[in-house]
Amino acid sequence: MTAASTKDGRPIAGWVFKANRSVYDVESALEAEGWVNGWSVHENYRVDLLAAGQPCFLYVSGKHPDGRDGGFIIGVGEIAGEAFSATGSGDQFWGDPDVAKTKHRFVSMEVYPLVNPIPREDIVDHPILGQTELIRSPQMSNPSVLRPDELDALREFDLAVDYCGPDPILGVFGGPSGRFLIDFDEDREEPWSVMTFDEEDNEEPLGTFESFVDAVHSITDDLTAVGEAAQVAFPDHGKKDGDSSGEVVVDPVAVISWSEDVNFTVIKTDASTFAVFQIDEPEQWVEDPIDVFKDLGAGLLALAHQLELDEEEVDA
Repeated sequence: MTAASTKDGRPIAGWVFKANRSVYDVESALEAEGWVNGWSVHENYRVDLLAAGQPCFLYVSGKHPDGRDGGFIIGVGEIAGEAFSATGSGDQFWGDPDVAKTKHRFVSMEVYPLVNPIPREDIVDHPILGQTELIRSPQMSNPSVLRPDELDALREFDLAVDYCGPDPILGVFGGPSGRFLIDFDEDREEPWSVMTFDEEDNEEPLGTFESFVDAVHSITDDLTAVGEAAQVAFPDHGKKDGDSSGEVVVDPVAVISWSEDVNFTVIKTDASTFAVFQIDEPEQWVEDPIDVFKDLGAGLLALAHQLELDEEEVDA
């Protein structure tokens, strides 16, 4: 059970995670990615007090080489899960690549950028927030706790977020000769981009398109070939015998992350059949497939048409 207070008796209502621009350029990361899904923490007893659903805030300070300076609360969200260990390799926003390669302890979170960041001066001058650990104990390692009255005080500020969530994406995995990715970037004139990868993971752009359907259509024959060469999953659609948890135990042929609430995985159930499952939560499938088709290319194209049609009906 999650403790209700810290060792020094501070009741836990939420958390503040601190970022140093010279260590990690979180402002650029938020601008590029639209959210932060994990943050490094020191291994201490407070890590065990973190629990999914707890409110959290992201505070940045320190000087960046480009001249950015000053302290601000720049993001708000909640804890999404337990802490985990990983390196930061491949993340371009670390200031020191050698530090990025080191294994860190991260906490899962969903934090989105504030439309109006809260300056440190406003926090210091506030009669309640000026007494937070963030201000009174600035050298304390992550995370800093928020008491109930401090959380209420922060909620008096404008906490509107610039939420866009993860961009829509289609990933198809068919081995070294058949790996494709379709992603979306609204800043491009033609927002849908198609690319493939060679055996050494080098990216090869294949074109940009005005719609998801056009992007999928451009590689339909390739997707059909990927499907024909793909491995067949277990007859029980990838679930362990006697396991009702829905745990994925086979690699999908394709995954579609369309929106925060609409995500699918496609597996090959026999030599000429593909099943589409909706994913309600990470690694949790609905029990029955929502669609079954015989040709991966034609099936994904039909699904793309349906997704765009559903979106048009919502927007109408």
